[in-house]
Amino acid sequence: MFTVTTKTTDAAYPRYYGSTLLSSDRLKIVYDRYESTNQSLENSDFITLNLIFAHGTGLNKDLWKYYVEHLYKYSNEVGPNQKWWIKNIISIDSATHGDSALLNEGKLGWKNRWEDGGRDINRIVEHEQLTTGAFYNDPTHKNILVGHSLGASQSVFSAVFQPNLYDLVFMIETVGFIDEASSKHFIGLINRLVGLMQDEFDSEEEFDMYYRKFNITKKFHPRVLDDIIKHEKYEVIKPNGEKKWRAKATSIQQLTSFMSGTTSIPNVMAALPSIKTSVIHIAAPKGKFNPPQTSDFIREAIPAEYITGIDIAGADHNLNGEIPDKVIALLKEALSKRAALAHENKDLYAEIKYNGDRKTILKEKWKEMVGGWWVEEKAKL
Repeated sequence: MFTVTTKTTDAAYPRYYGSTLLSSDRLKIVYDRYESTNQSLENSDFITLNLIFAHGTGLNKDLWKYYVEHLYKYSNEVGPNQKWWIKNIISIDSATHGDSALLNEGKLGWKNRWEDGGRDINRIVEHEQLTTGAFYNDPTHKNILVGHSLGASQSVFSAVFQPNLYDLVFMIETVGFIDEASSKHFIGLINRLVGLMQDEFDSEEEFDMYYRKFNITKKFHPRVLDDIIKHEKYEVIKPNGEKKWRAKATSIQQLTSFMSGTTSIPNVMAALPSIKTSVIHIAAPKGKFNPPQTSDFIREAIPAEYITGIDIAGADHNLNGEIPDKVIALLKEALSKRAALAHENKDLYAEIKYNGDRKTILKEKWKEMVGGWWVEEKAKL
């Protein structure tokens, strides 16, 4: 159904002051690139969809493995009838988490500005474009960016920094609102997390029990949690020969990500009105992490023509891990709709209309310009 390759590329540079111990430090980003084995559809009149997944604080790229399997299966079963398919999927370990954190050990600083994470996502997509020829966002290929919590907030920056890189941003429980009152709530949550966090264990069994009984992952779907645990834990031998089990994302770096929200969230709020990419915002109205005003603020700040809001009753902040099948169902629906819209909009593009003939494209489009046709063609959103 698909192959997977773990890849590494340079993180965005320069970064915000405090993100690295030295301003000259360069970070790395590790990500998995999945590719469909059903290459027969590559040169057809199908719409090609490529997905990018960004996780939240305290999680890692393997959270999305369950999603990847279900989405490729859906692509093979439903896509052919609707003339679309999923070719590539990327899942990212953010700079301070997972395998990226191991590569960046000794360089990570006391801040983790979320804007840098948005630039990292774009850097990975561009790296794939330049090295593999994939992940172009054009009339017949569409990039879908999926982010949860921290990853959703980073996705806001990704879309604002490079709006033409994505066809859709699918945001799950975006952390996108803070004021004086909610700032106190946010700090209170962090203080509670300090008492719960642990990143080193005497045995593999203790590690597993912590993630299953005490961590933010304790209510996760069993398969999703198994994947997270398997990727997160690693064995270390201390100088005295003692064996320990550690989490790749240290407690300090997880707290750094949370605490950096106090300076990053205001910039998320400021960025929302500048979004020029279609957005689906998934929210848990009864969730305990985001302030209750968050959803309304986000949906009112993003221009109305770009935003679709969906509330999931009874869900909590980490719904993508706790009720993944519900989120996957919404994502499947979104993919089918974006593919249908891409088919509908194809003929609006000169390269499709004139079959890639550069001379004809320039001649006809210049004729329109000289004739006073200054209004930019706009596809349906």
